[in-house]
Amino acid sequence: MQKTNKLKRLWVAILAYCFTPTVLFGQSYSTGYSDPAPIYEQGLSVSILGRFDLTWNNNDSGLFGSKGFNLEFVSFVGGVNTLYGIEYKGKVYHDYSFDGSLKEYFSALKVRAINYQIKVHGLKESTCQNISDTNAAPGSKVSRFCKDDGNQIWIDKVIITKVYLDGVAALQRRIDELEREAQELEKKEEERLKKEQEEKEELERLEKIQKENLQLEELKKLEKLKIDQANKELLDQQQSDTESIQAQELEAAEKRRAEALQKHKEHLKEMDKIYNSKESIDLRAKMLQAKALEAEGDQLWEMGSMYAFQAYKKYEEAQKIYFSNDVKLKMNEIGGYVQLAQGLSAMGDIIDQELEEVITVLDPERKSSWSHLGIYHVGNFSSIGDLYAQEPSSTSLVMAMNFLAISLDLRASYHVLPVQTYSIYREGWNLVMPETATISTTAFGLGFSAGLNLPFKYVQPYATFGKDVLFPDKYDISAPNFEYDGAGYPGNDKTLTRYIVGVNFQIPNTSLGLGLSYNLSTLSGGEKLDSVVQYNMQYTGTDSSRANSRGLEYQLYENLNENYKYNNFGVNLFYRFSAR
Repeated sequence: MQKTNKLKRLWVAILAYCFTPTVLFGQSYSTGYSDPAPIYEQGLSVSILGRFDLTWNNNDSGLFGSKGFNLEFVSFVGGVNTLYGIEYKGKVYHDYSFDGSLKEYFSALKVRAINYQIKVHGLKESTCQNISDTNAAPGSKVSRFCKDDGNQIWIDKVIITKVYLDGVAALQRRIDELEREAQELEKKEEERLKKEQEEKEELERLEKIQKENLQLEELKKLEKLKIDQANKELLDQQQSDTESIQAQELEAAEKRRAEALQKHKEHLKEMDKIYNSKESIDLRAKMLQAKALEAEGDQLWEMGSMYAFQAYKKYEEAQKIYFSNDVKLKMNEIGGYVQLAQGLSAMGDIIDQELEEVITVLDPERKSSWSHLGIYHVGNFSSIGDLYAQEPSSTSLVMAMNFLAISLDLRASYHVLPVQTYSIYREGWNLVMPETATISTTAFGLGFSAGLNLPFKYVQPYATFGKDVLFPDKYDISAPNFEYDGAGYPGNDKTLTRYIVGVNFQIPNTSLGLGLSYNLSTLSGGEKLDSVVQYNMQYTGTDSSRANSRGLEYQLYENLNENYKYNNFGVNLFYRFSAR
């Protein structure tokens, strides 16, 4: 009782603090708390303290000077008090009832929502002075447009009228199940006692008949009962012997397990000794170093084939430290790219050497030399690397070698190609479909240009013709009523022809310069795809007669344009090696 009085005093102190009124100014609010007295719901005692916020928004106004108020059920503390159990069908059950079988169901009892009535002080309308809500969960709001009476506005009184609980039905069903099980056990026990009593009475009757009448048949029954009893005792003895043997076998198995565990510990100790040896530590260090180099190579290779040579070098260093078959396979995979890069580098060195000799003979003072390394971009900057760009573009790293009036450019580039159009063919019907497929592509390129230039001191007009060999990078194939599920990119043998007219300007007294160009480009097309390779198209439309079936598959068939021509302007920034 003394503990209960202390708790009541504590609740009164909390309520005295929480019910201090707060005047509403602008976005201010008043907070109220419910009476913490227990509520009895579905046979359970529920202790709950709900918090409610009353908010006034100056920006939300109604008719005739009324203002918008929001009453929000913010949160609650407390919950189902399981100490007093649950009253159900005239009985009281606790979490320890039925040997604790109800504990988890009591733990699952939760408060889901409440019904409440709230009285608000300082508002005129009765609908604003008395606000209620049903089946309200934390976060639910009730909105009113009200007029104040000039006094402070605050939550005067909060009454929770009903509590909605989760888990009560499951608890009651479990109680019914356990009660039925208890009744069945009680019934079985009564039947067993009844049977024992009947057997006892039968035995007494037989003994009495034996004593009184000494009848042979009754003696046989008595003997049979004794035999059954003896057999039962024999079976009990046999069961006891079996349990004893099983215990001995279990003890022996435990002993063997302990021996095996000891051997395992000794083995682990030996392995730990080997693992921490200097040779093992050195080997792991080499493996980690090789793994780090392999990871750097993987990162470079993922950046694209332009970085194949650097990736190959990283793999080569990793192999020297610690050999790995996985790294060997990666080196074999990118070996072709590396050989191509080395070949282009060697070809560039040869060309540079030969050009140097020719220039030395024809222009010993290098007055006509205009060699530079630059970044060239053609097209819209926003389309760089964008697979779905509306306009084609290209970005190149260019080595320009110019002497006398001859220009020769070597470049490595990345392209956003124009959208290509392909027809769709259905096998079995030998028919080209009315739908067409479009292919958006980005690609790497290696190429050259040759032409003429006028080598003035700071200005160089030029005109060149060139070719780029393309290596597709990313692609997207789309068609109405179809999805592409074929074997990779169709039509790998793509080339780009370029006609370029431009002018370069060198900034005086520096090696830097910039240029402008006009580019007329032609992408090769018109090819028919190889029927051996499966460029499958899956029909996704609603016409069942056109659905894919065995022998009636759809394939990409033919590039519908012989060539794709487009033109655009470009800019470039370069570093001149032979500045004057």
